[in-house]
Amino acid sequence: MDSPDDLSLWSLHGYCLGARETPHATVRQGDNGRLLFAAEDWCGPEDLARLGLSPRPEQIERLVDFGLIERQGEALRSLVPRLGPALALPLRQALAPVAATFFSAQAGRIAAITRLLAARGMEGSLYAYLFGAVLDGTLWNALKARIEIPETRLTPADRWWRGVFWAVYPPVPGAIGTNEITLGETTMTLVWSAATAQSQRALRQQDWPRALLLFLEGEAPAAPAEAVAAGLVDAAGRPAVPLLGSPDFALLETHGNALAQAAAADFVAALDRLPATPTFTAPQRHVILAHDFLWALQGAYRPDGEQAAAPSALRASVILHRHATG
Repeated sequence: MDSPDDLSLWSLHGYCLGARETPHATVRQGDNGRLLFAAEDWCGPEDLARLGLSPRPEQIERLVDFGLIERQGEALRSLVPRLGPALALPLRQALAPVAATFFSAQAGRIAAITRLLAARGMEGSLYAYLFGAVLDGTLWNALKARIEIPETRLTPADRWWRGVFWAVYPPVPGAIGTNEITLGETTMTLVWSAATAQSQRALRQQDWPRALLLFLEGEAPAAPAEAVAAGLVDAAGRPAVPLLGSPDFALLETHGNALAQAAAADFVAALDRLPATPTFTAPQRHVILAHDFLWALQGAYRPDGEQAAAPSALRASVILHRHATG
């Protein structure tokens, strides 16, 4: 399978919670995608000119500023790890049975989680809890205790984003991910898919999600009307989706934490058997392959015999979390 000679046409992913701005838009700007593809190894102006590329100084400065390229004199080299077909397809084949075995072994625990949510009338939150709060949430803490995972908190040297940003081809069908909105000690986690990514991007630009978090922090007298209309809280302001960190959901979190620990153990046990990635650093390998494991889990999750689709409704996509203080 051939891959495009333009990284802007690849599937772009980032592990960079807390980013001021992720690199996605910069990669897709002008011919940056072609430049980043061409500069997989060191190349100079003559090499690029043969490909019809003549990057402007300000273009290179932006790519350097976003940590997407490095330079030595006039030579440039891309800093974007890539998973092309020769690596991505065998990796997916290797992870599929690991994911299937995980769900088989954890069926009882997932059934317990399902019952706990149903008892509160929140059965629609099951997918968001499993994949947003646990398998793309708590799992990362479980992995950090076992293998090297990079920090994502911004520093003066990493002022836009920090973590890992990479390109994949072919794209993972129906890949999901999470976004977060945090205010004080309260976080809204949103599970996104290709179908909801644009609407969630627009949502994060609106004021009412932070107004809801302000209310949950006890700093506002009422929940915003938009949160009630979306079904995130009822008319009295009581959360209608799981509010982790509250005593009412302690048992749910106990099961979720155990699920994350089991997933981390399965992934780390499989890590040495997965295809080699000699051009990746160890933290890059861990993050990128762990995301492929997440997508393999997504594909293997078949509660009714068929792969479950990511939620499209906002209420079913959201988990709230009040962090412990002190």
